[in-house]
Amino acid sequence: MIAISIFSAAIVAAIARSAVFPAVLLAVMLRRLLAVLPAVLLAVMLRGLLAVLPAVLLAVMLRGFLAIFPAVLLARVDRRLFAIFPAMLLTEIDGLFANITIVL
Repeated sequence: MIAISIFSAAIVAAIARSAVFPAVLLAVMLRRLLAVLPAVLLAVMLRGLLAVLPAVLLAVMLRGFLAIFPAVLLARVDRRLFAIFPAMLLTEIDGLFANITIVL
């Protein structure tokens, strides 16, 4: 009777160990793969989204900056043109107000 209970305890212990063995094996043997797995899955599964993701993130996160981005870009690319840009902008605004006045 004692031998049967010891044997049963050994079987239960073996089953309990085998329940966690796959997770332990995965964590020990595949640590490096698990570190990069989220990025790999993202690149494989969301290839189409990743193509437009930078533009989407820029539009969502930098909405306020995107409003002035053309002027900043213009200042970086051609400073001489940026010197006359305020006058061009005022001309556009003046034309806009003229159109609004005509409509009213």
